Amino acid sequence: DLPYTQRVILEGPQGENVRLTAVFDDGSMVGAIDSAVFRKVAHRLSALKPSSRWLRMANGVRVPSDGVWEGKVTVGGVIGRGAFEIFAGGGSWEVLFGKPLLREFHAVHEYSTDTVVMGAGDVRVVLPNMSRTDATTLGENPVTSITESRASLQGLPGVRDPSRR
Repeated sequence: DLPYTQRVILEGPQGENVRLTAVFDDGSMVGAIDSAVFRKVAHRLSALKPSSRWLRMANGVRVPSDGVWEGKVTVGGVIGRGAFEIFAGGGSWEVLFGKPLLREFHAVHEYSTDTVVMGAGDVRVVLPNMSRTDATTLGENPVTSITESRASLQGLPGVRDPSRR
């Protein structure tokens, strides 16, 4: 099976948008950016903060963090704050979107359809696995659907409650 991947946007200090591809990994206890990838985009992001963390890879090897990047993160139009440890991940991914970030973004992976439902409150987005879609035909960050509760739409100009005909 293919890993679930999705486009993430990290915001720099001057409002720059840094677009990277993240592997969603609910087994990872941190968010992470591969250090080689970070070096290429570091000039567009805020400086790293020191980190004393060591990260254990799937093969058991321990790798020190180069620091942590914190800032505004957007996925499928959903905006949140994120922290990413920077370390040498070996180049098999750009970003790991680990369990703390999945929790922050209220993400639920629907394994039967290989989509992620994300968002909180009245607005939720359904994001397909980019590994299974052609991003060139669907756009940069395809959203399959957006749902809003009736309560969130009440009072908006031109919006009528369909139950009141």
